[in-house]
Amino acid sequence: MSFFRRSLSFIGLGFRILPFPFFEIQAKWVARLLMGRAALPGSRVMEERALAFQRKFEKAGERIEMTHCMEGIQWEYLDRIVAQEGMEDCAGLQDWKIQLYELNRRKKALHPTQYRDLVLDEEWPFIDQGREELEGLLAKAEAERAAESLSL
Repeated sequence: MSFFRRSLSFIGLGFRILPFPFFEIQAKWVARLLMGRAALPGSRVMEERALAFQRKFEKAGERIEMTHCMEGIQWEYLDRIVAQEGMEDCAGLQDWKIQLYELNRRKKALHPTQYRDLVLDEEWPFIDQGREELEGLLAKAEAERAAESLSL
């Protein structure tokens, strides 16, 4: 008997991740699946993959509660999602976000009690890039709002 239910989805179970972009990509994928714009592999294929993952996990001696730990595999996982049919218009993570996340992981390991308050020189280019991206999104939204008000 298959244990897969095609309408049951869990978003955001992963940990040791870059949370919001991770959740966003998963949510877009699930939405496309539910709308029929993307498709899952057959039940047999999914079951084989799940069992292979479980065997690999057990062989490595990992604890079962670490199943959703995405440390070291989250970028590959997200790339696999956005590479699937039906996800062509969904961008993966920008490199600067990945680099900033990895930099902050290292910073947290080196400065576990102060990493939130500590801004390293290497972070500023990423912070500036994020600020520029945000300013671009705000300008686009303002232009769209202005165009909308003109059309009324």
